[in-house]
Amino acid sequence: MMHDLRRRLKALEVLNSLSNKTAFTHRFDDIITIIMHNLEEIVPFELGVTLMVPDEDRPANLTLYCRQPIHEANLLKAKYEIIEQLQQHGGPSISEDKLVVRVSGSQIESRGSPLNFESFLSVPLRIEGTTVGMLYLLSGENGAYSDDDRIVLDILANQTSESVRRLKAMLSREQRKIGQLLSDMQDGVVMFDEQGHIILANRRAHRLLLPDDSTSPLTLKRLNE
Repeated sequence: MMHDLRRRLKALEVLNSLSNKTAFTHRFDDIITIIMHNLEEIVPFELGVTLMVPDEDRPANLTLYCRQPIHEANLLKAKYEIIEQLQQHGGPSISEDKLVVRVSGSQIESRGSPLNFESFLSVPLRIEGTTVGMLYLLSGENGAYSDDDRIVLDILANQTSESVRRLKAMLSREQRKIGQLLSDMQDGVVMFDEQGHIILANRRAHRLLLPDDSTSPLTLKRLNE
């Protein structure tokens, strides 16, 4: 009983710390990194997977966090499982060209046999009723997850969703401000994110790059057609 009490107190401490840390992040990847590094203190797992779809204009981000060397077959299986879970919870379908995959933590194991995961725990990330991502934990221990673990993960999912909502709102405000500054410039200006996706283009750039189409949004896919 004392062990359970200490674990709950530790969970509350970590959740409070997470709330403070994610309040000052400016990238979706940073939110996931903070979540995974702190989650391992309170919930057991060997592989933690997150999938986040911030909005239609940005690629989905899938992160596989390995607490020990994980066979590449396990990683591939977990990737498809979390994409399927996202759709089961009402999230959007994701194509490979719209997915950025990142592996962090321990190294990938390409030799030997894949691990046999016995326990699984997953929760959706929702913003105003819309599913925008998933948290998915896998453990090799049978019966690794208790009702308390599920409650903790639910609380964590709510905190993560709020951090994502806050960051989306901040980025939207910044884009509007920059867009207003660029809208009347005589030069064509196109801005890209770290993955090379177009996040902002002024009217002059649109006219130069899509002279025969004044209505379609300027995207890499549209430019390649």
